[in-house]
Amino acid sequence: MKDIAKIFAYLVAVIVLGALLAPPLYWGAQWLIGHGVLTSLAAFKFQKYFDRACMIAALALLWPTVKSLQVKGWRDLGLEPDARWGRHLVIGFVIAALAVEGHGHRLHSV
Repeated sequence: MKDIAKIFAYLVAVIVLGALLAPPLYWGAQWLIGHGVLTSLAAFKFQKYFDRACMIAALALLWPTVKSLQVKGWRDLGLEPDARWGRHLVIGFVIAALAVEGHGHRLHSV
């Protein structure tokens, strides 16, 4: 099987497994809410459970997918170590902080 087909199969499997996991997660949360445990979960609609189920599925299926692609290291992906990783890390945090700060001001002004 070609690599692109394996990646496509991974994406389809993530959605299918997420769709299979979401209802039990939702029903489990509803059961807990009904018994007075984790009542804060009542604020979340089914879509949130589906999103989380897809994240769980993506993580669970990632390792087998990487193994099937025969990726043994970062170099197999064409990635090289970043000589300026520290500088890039600081710049990333500054950009994220500015984005969070800007978002916070909009929330308070509404």
